[in-house]
Parts: sequence; C-alpha cells; structure tokens
Amino acid sequence: MKRAYIFVVLLVVSSLAVGVVAGILIEKKLTSNYIRQVVRTKLQIGKERFFTPGFVKGQRDRRELFKKKFKTKVLERLDSELSLSEEQRKEIEQIFGDTEKEIKSLSKEMKSKFIEVRKKSNDKILNILTPEQQEKFEHLIAEMDRKGQLKPERGTLQNKKF
Repeated sequence: MKRAYIFVVLLVVSSLAVGVVAGILIEKKLTSNYIRQVVRTKLQIGKERFFTPGFVKGQRDRRELFKKKFKTKVLERLDSELSLSEEQRKEIEQIFGDTEKEIKSLSKEMKSKFIEVRKKSNDKILNILTPEQQEKFEHLIAEMDRKGQLKPERGTLQNKKF
C-alpha cells in the first residue's frame, strides 16, 4: 500500500514537472518568435529611415506611398459601396489628383503667410526692446531658425527647448 502511494505521488509530481517543462518550452518558442518578428520589423523601419538616400527623401517617399495607399483604399471603398463604372473611377481619380494639387498650392500660400506674420511679430517685438536686447533677439531668432525650431509643423510651432 505504501509503495502504491509513493508510486502515485511520483506519477503526479512527474506529470506536473513534465507539464511545467512543456509549458516553459512552448512559452519560450512563442516568445522568441514574437521577439524575432518585432526585431525584424524594427530593423525594417530602421532600414527605411537610415538607409534611404537622405532621411528627408525617405520621409517624402513614405508620405507619397501613404497618400497613394489612402487614395486607393478610398477609391476601392467607393467602388464597392457605390458600384462605380470604369468611367466614374477614372473621373474620381482625376478629382483626387486635382484636389491634391490644390492642397499643395494652399500649403505654399500658408507657408508664405506664416513667414509674413512671423516677420511682423518679430518687428513688433524689436520695437519694444532696447538696442542690446534687439541684437540678442536677432541672434536668438537666427539660431532658432537655423535649428528649425520656428518652422510650422502640423499647425503649431515645434515644441523644442531653446
């Protein structure tokens, strides 16, 4: 009876041990696959960011790719929901292209207006400063401009420490 009891206890303990080991191995395998996938994704993002000729060009390329995908998705949705004819699809694509040109034009206008308003603001500030302060202010503005801290970004000034 004592031997049977010891045998059952050993069987239960060994079953638990095998279950724990199997669980650890499965968890390790799943985790390693997930980590590999994350690392691969991060490396791909890194390649896009740092191995394209010029970071700014890479940003432009990604922005253009996003616009293209967005227009395609919108057009596909319109087509599926409205059952567009081929002629209607072509006309809508043309409308998208015209709209994009108008938005670029507006963006250029807004940039020039932003520069004009900023210049007026700086002139007003210069009028209330002493000659010493004016000189320091002009150097400060030139430095901030050089660092790109005064460029409009998504509707606001960049939030950087001066």
